[in-house]
Amino acid sequence: MTTVLDPQQSMIEQRLASLEAQVAGILGSPSPAKNWESTLGMWKDDEFSREADRLGEEWRQSVTD
Repeated sequence: MTTVLDPQQSMIEQRLASLEAQVAGILGSPSPAKNWESTLGMWKDDEFSREADRLGEEWRQSVTD
């Protein structure tokens, strides 16, 4: 991102112009997915997901005992 700065502007005005350009770039970018499945991906019922479920259950049992 390139911002052309006027040499007559103060340092604060130059920094503000730079920040405004950065914010404009952020606002113009596509928004993230709205649901967790699209964001994280869906886990298939495979060995990896079953192992993760088992380990999660073991951990939950260990902290509640």
